[in-house]
Amino acid sequence: MTLIEQLIDIRVSKFFVERRKDVRYRLAVPAIFSWEHPSGIANRREGITRDISSSGAFVMSTVCPPAESRVEVEIIVSALPGEPRAWLKASMKVLRVEQGAEGDCGFSLAGEAFIVRRESRT
Repeated sequence: MTLIEQLIDIRVSKFFVERRKDVRYRLAVPAIFSWEHPSGIANRREGITRDISSSGAFVMSTVCPPAESRVEVEIIVSALPGEPRAWLKASMKVLRVEQGAEGDCGFSLAGEAFIVRRESRT
């Protein structure tokens, strides 16, 4: 690496700092989320996760909650055949919303951690 390339690399790394604390895993599973509009109207929608970590997720949907909203989210993790299904539940904050080209959208969520709930066997 040349001296100029090293200087550019140092300058760029000062501006682009990774803020995530947790490893993200690419996982496309159903998500159900709800939030209250500032006018008091309750909203409940469904989407698909793009990725997930222990304290957040990115969800794609046709309707997204506004940035800074508090969202109740339930992510349905498919089980292996013969094993019970599990849900990841949390109350999280919408950090950002991205608009898609085809009228869809996606949003990132962050919070403390998911609570795992398992389907009981009968």
